[in-house]
Amino acid sequence: SYDPLDDTKVWDEKSYPLIPVGKMVLNKNPENYMEEVEKVAFSPSNLLDGAELSDDKMLQGRANIYSDSQRRRLGSEFRKLAINQQQNWTPANQITSGDGRYVEGKLERTSITKQDDFTQPTEFY
Repeated sequence: SYDPLDDTKVWDEKSYPLIPVGKMVLNKNPENYMEEVEKVAFSPSNLLDGAELSDDKMLQGRANIYSDSQRRRLGSEFRKLAINQQQNWTPANQITSGDGRYVEGKLERTSITKQDDFTQPTEFY
C-alpha cells in the first residue's frame, strides 16, 4: 500500500492531484539584509486557527526543533524582533505551550512486515 506520509516517496499525481492553495509574491528586495533576512524565523508550528499539523514524522519533528534552534540563533526574545512579529500572537497559539491545543491518543509500535522501497524508484528510473 502507498503511504503518502513517507518522505522517501514521490506522490503519485494521478492518485493525489496537486491543489493550488495560494500564491507567494516576492515584490521587492530586502532593504536591510541583516534585519529582514538573517533574523527571520519560520516555523511549521506557526499555524492559523483551524489548521493542524499532519501525522508526517518529519513535519512533527521540525515543528518542535525549529523554535528551539531559533531561540539559540536569535535569542529567547526572537518573536519580539520586528520581522517576526505577528499581530494578535500569544504563546497559547503554539502547540508546545501549556495553553496550546490538547491532543489525546495512544502510541502503538508495530513492525512493517515487508516494506517496498523498490517499486516506486523503478518506475521513475
